Formats: sequence, structure tokens, C-alpha cells
Amino acid sequence: MIVKDMNMTLGELGPCERKPPECAAVTFRGAKALHQTQIRCMMALPVQEAGNLQPELLRFSGFWVFRKRRPGMKGKYPSKRNRNERGLGGSAMLLAALLLLAGCGGTDSQMAASSLEEMALSAVEAGDDAAESAAAEEDKAEEAARTGEDAGQEQAGDAPEVPVEASESEAGASAEDQQIASDEAQQQEEAADTTTQADRDPAIEALVEAKLAEMTLEQKIAQMFVIVPEALTGSGTVTAIDEMTRDALSYMPVGGICYMQPNLTSALQTQEMLRAYEQYSQETIGLPMLSFVDEEGGDITRISGNPGFPEIPWIPSMQSIGAEGNVNTAYETGAQIGTYLAELGFTCDFAPVADVLSNPYNEIVQTRSFGSDPQLVSVMAMALADGLESKGILPVYKHFPGHGATAGDTHAGYAYTDKTLEELMDCELIPFQNAITHGAQFIMISHISLPNVTGDDLPASLSPYIMKDLLRGQLGFDGIIITDAMNMGAIVDTYGFAPAAETAIEAGADMVLLTGYLEDTRSTVMQAIADGRIPEEQIDASVRRILRVKYEVQRERYGIQEQTSLEEMQTEG
Repeated sequence: MIVKDMNMTLGELGPCERKPPECAAVTFRGAKALHQTQIRCMMALPVQEAGNLQPELLRFSGFWVFRKRRPGMKGKYPSKRNRNERGLGGSAMLLAALLLLAGCGGTDSQMAASSLEEMALSAVEAGDDAAESAAAEEDKAEEAARTGEDAGQEQAGDAPEVPVEASESEAGASAEDQQIASDEAQQQEEAADTTTQADRDPAIEALVEAKLAEMTLEQKIAQMFVIVPEALTGSGTVTAIDEMTRDALSYMPVGGICYMQPNLTSALQTQEMLRAYEQYSQETIGLPMLSFVDEEGGDITRISGNPGFPEIPWIPSMQSIGAEGNVNTAYETGAQIGTYLAELGFTCDFAPVADVLSNPYNEIVQTRSFGSDPQLVSVMAMALADGLESKGILPVYKHFPGHGATAGDTHAGYAYTDKTLEELMDCELIPFQNAITHGAQFIMISHISLPNVTGDDLPASLSPYIMKDLLRGQLGFDGIIITDAMNMGAIVDTYGFAPAAETAIEAGADMVLLTGYLEDTRSTVMQAIADGRIPEEQIDASVRRILRVKYEVQRERYGIQEQTSLEEMQTEG
């Protein structure tokens, strides 16, 4: 879906009210059945830029499409197994949005609605064949589940799931035991899910499985680390690497490097350093290196505004882009950032910020958020991400489950929100859910605490409920979960460095962002595996996600899938 196309002239169509409870209910044809789909229009207002009102230009700033809940669905939102029926897909969602806008106008609008409805139906029907077999399997599973259920049993709401029926001995089970049971059930559901596998490239999957089979456990764990350059050798500020770095990578073949501003002094220096890391990674373990950077815009940039890069333009804050309200601007900003990041050799950007600024006193994301409207934040974040991806840069949506509602700063210490899961679903989680439906490959998990969701003060980055049950299970995310930096006060002040990193992996993180203690962390994770706290199958699942992204990036950049050195890739690509 090209989000920038959502800004368009709609002629005589009049704007909807700002927040009607429900503008339209349209029947779309989905896999094996007709589904009634609710479409909400959160805002469709004339755009006002630089004091010039343009009444003919309607800004559709966001939309939320979901299916009516039916028996077999867990909680308010469908599980991963049902997400094909929940979302209409990018193109169909856009057409549905236009249909909704058209439906809010007069006679001419109704004619437009009729045409748009046909387009939307065609777009949805195009995806039917791919979902047919998965839907059939799902229907069989749900029918079997319903057959064995008590007719009077009700589904749980948004709270963490616990067994509905229990013997007297089971009734005394601790909350920890219930959580373990919930985790095991979730793992079984994920193992049984085949809907995403059908969409994967067989050639990539073959490479992933072949590589995974030849890796040692120590190498797999190292691939789950994203580190700053200094963590690898323990030296001062790194701006160039040598044979000592190569030897360190051979011993600790980390999955990614996160570069800070002091590491980046000029375009040529950055290109040479990233090229050397890539080459050493290929030579030591035969895999590409993921190169990360924080390039959000505004105050959070490592390149824009860096004196060593005078040729790079200043990137405005997301707060200012959100205030402008133009989706095109968000897309073009992402494309602009993506252009120079790709030229320098980066693969990933820790952006966009998908936090909704729901707490006006929050300072940590004040200028970094697109705003306080979850629909506006959602569409702007997806637009910026699309711009990045158009230039070959992978976006990392952050900071799940939403830092904009918190009091406190996780960089300095404890930060929390007292919102319930229901409240998060209605606000902070909307941009992340839409990003997942949109195809997000990375989501960064924050260190905020959610006592009214989890029942304790455990940071989200250490919580199996937040990562496994909520993000994976309820929201259906099957990409890479990466933690925020593990040296922040919210983590090290209470939990320690290596133990917290191990706990994050145990709780469901695929990659942890580390600034040091690599050997201690790997040893701690190895011990947790030996003790049975972390199944090796869970490590394999995480590494599969990482390898999949790496091989996809390698193919997109060089047009091939497997080479032994960067020089060969550049020559053949």
C-alpha cells in the first residue's frame, strides 16, 4: 500500500464529523464467507497549511478496520490465526477508507461509493485464494474446539487467559503456574499456525534452514545481540575497525551493530566502516551484518545535524510533521532519510516512533511523537516507514506498547503507565496493530511497566505476557522483537545487565540491544538453556526470524542470495 496516495482531492465530497461512533458498515467478501466489516472514520477534515484553507482536499488521517468478534476468537481482537479475516490488507483498507468518505457525502458521493465498493471488493477477492486453505484449516480447528466446549462457557475478555475450568487442586495454583500454562498454550498455537509460512519464499527458507543447521548454539545466541561497536573489543570510540575486530567477530558473531553519533565522522568514513563490518561478518560466519542507527528526525538523529555530514539536510521532528497533518510529508521524509542511510550502507533505522502522546506531561517522546490522535500517529508512522522501505531501509516501529502515556523516563529509571489493556487497545496499541497488519518486520519493546495490565512492575521488555501473549498472540506479530537499550536505568538499576538480557530473551525477545557484557550475557543465556528455562527451540525460532531478514536484505541489495565476501556481492550485484 502506498500510504502517500491517501492525500487526494475528493471533489465535492463533504467531510465526516470528527469522531462519529460508526460511519459505515460494509460487507466485504473474505475467505469462504461474507464478513460484516465495521469501518470507523476518525477524522476527515480539510487540510489547513500556512493559513491557506484548501476545502477541496480532505485529509483522511487514519482508519481502523476490524471484524466482528465471533466464537473462537480470543479477547477483543482476533488472534494471529484469524488475522487474515480481521484485516482487509493495505489496498483494500485504503479503498474502504475512500468508500467511507464517499458515503458521508450526498448523491454524487453515493455514486462514487458504488464504484469504490466494487474496487474494494475486487481488491479483497484477490487475496481470497491465498487465504482459502488456511481458513479451511482454521474452521476445522475452531469446530473441533467448539464441540468440546461447555455450551455455557464464555470467552475471556482482554485479561490474560487462565483456565476456565479447574479441579480443586488446580484452583490453588499460583499466578506463576498459570502464566507458564498460558505461555505453553501460546507456543503450541504458534507452532500450529501455518498461515504465515505459506507466504514465505521457499528459496529464502531453504537458506535459513541450511544455515541454522550448521550453527552452534553459541553462534545462534550471538546472532541475537545488537551491540554498539565499542562492546565488541572494549576499546574507546570506534570509527574504524581492524583485524582485532575480525577476531572478536569470529568469537562473538553478533547479529547487528548500532552506531552512535561519535562513531560517524563523515560519509566516506561511515561507508568504509560499515563495509568492513559487513565483510568481516561474511568471512567469519557467512552472514550479512544488520546495521542500525537512530535517525528519527528532530533532536534524535545521528547523521542529520552531524557536523561531519554537511551535505545531509536537517530532518524536522515528527511532532512538526504530525502537526502539519500531511501524509505525503511523512512519506517523503522517510524516503529522504532512507536515501542517505542506504547510500551510507545502513540496513535498519530505529524509526518510526509509533508512540501516541496521550500524556501531555510526557517529555521523553514529546517532540518525537506524531501527536495525541492514535489514528493520525498510525497513518503517519506507516507513511514514514513506507518511505524508508522504498529506499531499502527496514523500519523499526517503537516503543511498544507505547511510551507516550508514561510518567518518567526509562533512560533514567522506572517509568510506568497505569492504563488498562482495554485503554491501551483503544489508543496506544492502534499504531502497532496497524503496523503489524501493514507488514512490520521489526518492533522495539520498551522498558515501561504496566501494572494494571501485567499485575506487577516488570518492564515490558522482561514480560512474557507483553511479548508472547499480547504482541505475538493477540496482535499477531511474527517479526523480530528487539529490546530498547539494556543499559537504561529502568533495567540496570534493578535487574542487572546480563541477567536482564537473559530474562528478556526468556520472555520472548528475538534481539537484545547491548552496550557491553557480551560474554557474561551469552554465558547466562547458555545456562538458562541448560537449566530448561529457555527451550532451545525458542532460540531457533528467534534466529530463524533474524536469518530470514538477513537473507532478504542480502538478496534485495545484491540480487543474489549467498556469497562469501562483500567484494563478490558488489561485483555481481
